[in-house]
Amino acid sequence: MMKSINDEFDVNDDKSPNLWRALFCKLDKLVRMQLIACPTSSAHLTESALTPHFHLILRMSEHLSSGVAFLDFEHIRNIQLARLVRATFSSNPQMKRVDTNDIIHGSLNCWEDVFHFSFRRDYIRDNHQKYRTQKLSASAGLSKVHKRWESEPEKGYRDWFIEEAKSFGTSIVNNYTRICNELLMKTTSGSVLPDDLLRIINDYSHCVVETIKQAAERCGMQKEQSLRYALDFLRSETILDLPFNRIAASMWAKYAFETSKKRKPKPPPSSFEEDVQVISCLLPYCDAMFLDRECCRFLTSAEVTDVIDFEAVLFSKKNYEAFMTYLDSIENEATESHISVLDEVYGDSWREPYVTMYSNT
Repeated sequence: MMKSINDEFDVNDDKSPNLWRALFCKLDKLVRMQLIACPTSSAHLTESALTPHFHLILRMSEHLSSGVAFLDFEHIRNIQLARLVRATFSSNPQMKRVDTNDIIHGSLNCWEDVFHFSFRRDYIRDNHQKYRTQKLSASAGLSKVHKRWESEPEKGYRDWFIEEAKSFGTSIVNNYTRICNELLMKTTSGSVLPDDLLRIINDYSHCVVETIKQAAERCGMQKEQSLRYALDFLRSETILDLPFNRIAASMWAKYAFETSKKRKPKPPPSSFEEDVQVISCLLPYCDAMFLDRECCRFLTSAEVTDVIDFEAVLFSKKNYEAFMTYLDSIENEATESHISVLDEVYGDSWREPYVTMYSNT
């Protein structure tokens, strides 16, 4: 969409420039009508960090966000974890519920502010090498696991799903145990450094364990018992009730299942790992998502819909026209009084798409 309204790019390089321009015009209009928001997320930073057009893409995502942003993915996962622990103690399944307003900055149900301010550091310079290294590491790991998937054709989809879902907890426990043992060894030898402590505190497995411990303690568990509880919790089947874990497991299981049946001769690209992270954390809180064809196919397949539930409507480039129809239906719901308020506040300007966004950048 960014390229479709930016004169610096040759639209002839794109096979469907009119498609993306039309989509931008529709989304932009609905945002101006205060009818939708397309919240930003940390994925807009990480997935664009290696492109030469990072700030141009960020400008687009911020414009369509209506000033709303999702919390970072780790925070969303931790909220789900804490709520699930609370529900386990109360025996009330409703206690694990996480609403959209719990995982966003900003407000969805109010008129957009007139001005939005954002601070931009040199994100590319600070993170370019970090994300390049992560992508290379992810590709190597995916190639290895792909070979294992190929070697187990006897497994059914649900076998892969259970394996993937349980692996979240076991991997956290194993990594947490490893870093604690490393710290113990360094402490015993007197070689522990402040950076060692900081590395452990910032490690994701440590954050997960601490989240569960603190949630259990708030529910009345004694502090000396909470660590054992957290590790047992991660080893139990209760973690299959975590929305992010269930969605992620369903997608990885789909890729593993198709690989084992010789339908996927190549390992998943590193971008698939990023897609799974985004979708698993945000799908429960969206009314609609526009995905790439592969992810959309996975999530709408019979195997996946049999193990996860979601209310979001899913679209991809394959059913682009259906997406435009969906957006038209939102616009058609605007009442005459709503249109009158728009005219009073903005004049006729809200009717014209902001295709000159990049003219002065």
